[in-house]
Amino acid sequence: MFAAGTTADQRAAASRACAGAAPHTSPEPIPTPSGTRGIERSGSLVRFRIDSASDHDLARLEDCLQKQPGVKGFQDSAA
Repeated sequence: MFAAGTTADQRAAASRACAGAAPHTSPEPIPTPSGTRGIERSGSLVRFRIDSASDHDLARLEDCLQKQPGVKGFQDSAA
C-alpha cells in the first residue's frame, strides 16, 4: 500500500528496486490506467508473486519495500 500522493514513477521504482530482493518472489506487471476508476483513484498496483516464498523471503521483500518512498504498508491478498 502506498501513501496518498505517491506517484506512478515512485510505484514503478519500488517494484524495480525490490524485484530481486528475495528468492521465490517476483514482481507482477504493473497495470496501466485503462479508464477504470479504481486504478485512477488509488494508483497503479504493485504486486509480487509469493506462492513459493518462505517467511524469510517475505521478510526480505518487505524490508526492501519499506525502504521505498511512498510505501506505507503491505497486504497479502491471500489472507
